[in-house]
Amino acid sequence: RADASVMSGVEADVGRAEAIRLALIRFEAERNLSQAMTDLSVSLGITPGSLVVPQVLTPPAPVELDEAKALAEALRLRGDLAAADMERLVLESRLALVRRERIPNPTVSLFAERGEINDRIVGLGLSFPLPLPAPIGRSRAGDMRDLQGQIRASEGSVELVRRRVQREVANALALQRSKTAARVLFDTALIARARGDLAAIKAGISMNQLPLRDALVWQRGLIELLQSEIQVRREQALAWVELRRVTGTLLTAVLGEGQ
Repeated sequence: RADASVMSGVEADVGRAEAIRLALIRFEAERNLSQAMTDLSVSLGITPGSLVVPQVLTPPAPVELDEAKALAEALRLRGDLAAADMERLVLESRLALVRRERIPNPTVSLFAERGEINDRIVGLGLSFPLPLPAPIGRSRAGDMRDLQGQIRASEGSVELVRRRVQREVANALALQRSKTAARVLFDTALIARARGDLAAIKAGISMNQLPLRDALVWQRGLIELLQSEIQVRREQALAWVELRRVTGTLLTAVLGEGQ
């Protein structure tokens, strides 16, 4: 159209600039998709290039959990909390063992011998060793104080993990509610109309029915709408995964859905 003097060269260059901008966006999206497919293939132990995924993923259903129930599930299933609590139990068992080792074990002895005039002597002995006080004997007081300090530190670690879990659950719930509400803004009919409008703009430009300047503005707005909808769907899916992770229900959810 510029060569036929139907439009100015400036408008033609603006059109070319917009085409280059969209092409760069497409190249970046294709690179991100390729990288994501490769990462997923390697993580699953599949040869890169042989992985097949749906073109459009079904949005995950919102996890209907209130904060109290989600926190209870997290405290019950989270492995890091169980590990911290188990470390505390190990230290308590070690302290109990050290306390028992302070007291010597009683000794039972049985003996038999032949006397000088062929008498047979059979005996049974029972001894109770008496522990000597420190510093002569070994009281293990230092070991017990050290273990008691480690137990107090482990109790503090358990509480820190518990608070971190509570914070993560609250943040994940807030994130999921936010992304679910944002997803509602993009009505299915609106997205379908936007795609149809883009096709109509393309046809209008081809038939010289639309000024290029107005068409580019409309096109950019519609494309940004579609990009925003894709981004919100992605963020909603990631929020679903994050909530499943922090509550410890991700593995059970995947196994239950047979994926």
